Amino acid sequence: MESALVTMSALAAPSRDPHTPQYVQLPLTTGMEGSAAGLTQDAYDLRSTTIAENTGSALGALPERDPPHVVRLHFDATPTARELAAGTGGALGSLPGIKHAFLREGVTEEMLSHALIKDVSVTGLHSNCPEFTTLGARMFANHSTSELQNSTIGIQNQEGWLYKSNGSQLGPTTSSADGGYTNLMTIHPFESARFTENKVYDPKGLQSNRFIETYGGFNEKDLWKNIVAFPSENYYFVDKNHVVTKVIKQNWDTLGINLQEEPLHDGKYFKLSGAMVDHVVDRLKEDVIEKIPFSNLADLGVRWKAKPLSMWASTPDPATKYNMSCDLKISYMFPKTQAN
Repeated sequence: MESALVTMSALAAPSRDPHTPQYVQLPLTTGMEGSAAGLTQDAYDLRSTTIAENTGSALGALPERDPPHVVRLHFDATPTARELAAGTGGALGSLPGIKHAFLREGVTEEMLSHALIKDVSVTGLHSNCPEFTTLGARMFANHSTSELQNSTIGIQNQEGWLYKSNGSQLGPTTSSADGGYTNLMTIHPFESARFTENKVYDPKGLQSNRFIETYGGFNEKDLWKNIVAFPSENYYFVDKNHVVTKVIKQNWDTLGINLQEEPLHDGKYFKLSGAMVDHVVDRLKEDVIEKIPFSNLADLGVRWKAKPLSMWASTPDPATKYNMSCDLKISYMFPKTQAN
């Protein structure tokens, strides 16, 4: 079986010097056949050996870095018809109240902003609105990742995304990604129902994804740790164990530098071209890290949205308030912090 390749987008790194070469492509090659995602084998820090010991196969399911945690949340709101047509949000209350639902021993606010939602179920809902409404949730910090089936990291929602055609009475904008919210389900007029468990988000491959296993603990700030810049110089000192050096080692033929032949400064740092390091960091950030479906649990909320008022069956009383509520069951986990 051929090893998977991830070809970085053809964007040139900003040059610090007009004579500095531009790097157009950076394929992240993998030495592991059958990998679901193309990564540098060095980036695993020999985790494949650990996997083989635990599962009997180097391609077996990766061990969970943090077991899933489950929380059940109730949201409600009393919007008017105009507010429903524009989209009205529901919240747990004050921001400290939202955080309290997730904070526990060992969990920090930084972890809350860098979580992974394992699955979402709707366990109850109510609406006394005479029109169809759509229930959405603000699930992803980078909402473009709600279209995970098109993502290079290979995660799909096994329950499927909620789409509406352009001819829907709810309007042409009610796709799966709508204004920062991921649509979960359509609520019928005057619907009041409870489910044993109606799962609406189940990301296949989240816990065994090698992109997340290798890079899930990084954010943009982490990528620049242990990279030392010098004023007015077009080079960096980069720690020999940094993820950037690991990527460069695996792509030496493309980047034109063999780190095995480069001297170490103070026994710890490689002196590397600033343009090349900028390029590798940008590709890791834009083509890998920003594709991971991170969630900010402290910012989690829901929204009910109806079709435009002009399309309602009868003109609503502008003073009437409708009772909207839902119960969500959310399973989530935190990626293990990566050390450079």
